[in-house]
Amino acid sequence: MLRLTFLLCAALFLTLLIGGRDYGQMRPGLAAAVVTPEAEAQPLIQQVEVASLDTEAPALSASAQAAVQLPVPPKPSIVVLPAPERVEPVALAAPVEETMPLLYVTAELVNVRSGPSTRFPVIGRLAEGEAALLVGADEAGWAPIRIEGDGVEGFVSSKYLSSVAPF
Repeated sequence: MLRLTFLLCAALFLTLLIGGRDYGQMRPGLAAAVVTPEAEAQPLIQQVEVASLDTEAPALSASAQAAVQLPVPPKPSIVVLPAPERVEPVALAAPVEETMPLLYVTAELVNVRSGPSTRFPVIGRLAEGEAALLVGADEAGWAPIRIEGDGVEGFVSSKYLSSVAPF
């Protein structure tokens, strides 16, 4: 067994060594691109003028000095805002929660249909012991239900549902 494993590893190594060459990425779309020469190459060395320190700087006129002065921004000040008027909370009536009855499947496997008849297509299945919420009134032997995990709503025959948990 060990010999066969070693033989398999050696065969894989040789196969990858010989046939597994990387030729780089082949991009045929880039091969057809036209290479355009750059306009004029700018010289790397440029002439620089050297200023002399011996000359005096020209003096600014009074109007130029006034134009150079920057305006001083105003200092920030603290503004106290009045507190808003306190409004007493109004006690609201507690919302009435409609509790939907939880029904359990008593058959081995039940089809969930899109309408209250066997003429409607099957949109889901429930296994024995699974729970579903009753979302409406029973229509001629068909109970409108919602499967909580999936959010699927459909109809199941009432004879396969019970309000008592099977376990």
